[in-house]
Amino acid sequence: MAHTSEQLRQEIRNYDILRRSTELGIQFRLKRIRIHLFGLIGHGKSALINTFLCVFHNSEYRNHAREEDPEGGTGGATTLDMRNYQLLHTCVEIVDTRGCTRFSFGEQTEYRRQMEGERQLFSDVEFMADWKANILSPFFFFERLWNESKEQSALIVPLLVMSKRYPWDTQMLGRVHQFCSVVRRYTGVYPIIVATFGQENDGNHETELFPDLPGAKFLVNNYSVTSMERNQRTDEDILRILKLSLDYADRILVNCRNFIKKPRVFN
Repeated sequence: MAHTSEQLRQEIRNYDILRRSTELGIQFRLKRIRIHLFGLIGHGKSALINTFLCVFHNSEYRNHAREEDPEGGTGGATTLDMRNYQLLHTCVEIVDTRGCTRFSFGEQTEYRRQMEGERQLFSDVEFMADWKANILSPFFFFERLWNESKEQSALIVPLLVMSKRYPWDTQMLGRVHQFCSVVRRYTGVYPIIVATFGQENDGNHETELFPDLPGAKFLVNNYSVTSMERNQRTDEDILRILKLSLDYADRILVNCRNFIKKPRVFN
């Protein structure tokens, strides 16, 4: 089992996006892969990033991503900007962003702008009201006619974090389904769905999680500031997610072969 974990780490370290881009004849220069996290406030994005770093570096759990104790203060709303965390000795970085409240049109518009490369790292993330996003939509449409991303050096692999603790109803899941389609259009793939706080699992298996949502799904007993003790199963789940993220990146690269510049929109 330990060999499997180390083998996965080595495969992740060995992935070279520059070399792979050259092999595929990609016409623009990519330097890194961004595993970009999206999700509702307090659903464990920061804890998941800390878990990624802990497991990949095979170290003790540290609060790199400013995770808040879920029992305290702001309900998890501590991330207000877009920032990155590097996996050492790889071309992979993990990007955290502000959590939304209901996947409204204005919130999805902000997330879409991030996927288009309009939002810079370390800039504040502000969600528009729905009415304002609707007014600005025609202007955003004209920007996309050129179909060239503002961020040409990074390839985005989307990851959607959904807490098992949350009472998902039909209306909210409908918005999430719509968002998954938006993600597919602007990144080339559906998001990898990670159901956090799987230690509160009610018997569901990964194949039974959110059956109406597209894409790969993982049920993870992620570590947190209140649960730092590592275990083999969680470690392997986390490494499987990282490895699948690279497989997704490779799929996106294949779809980029006919583009001179990295596109804003894939189809």
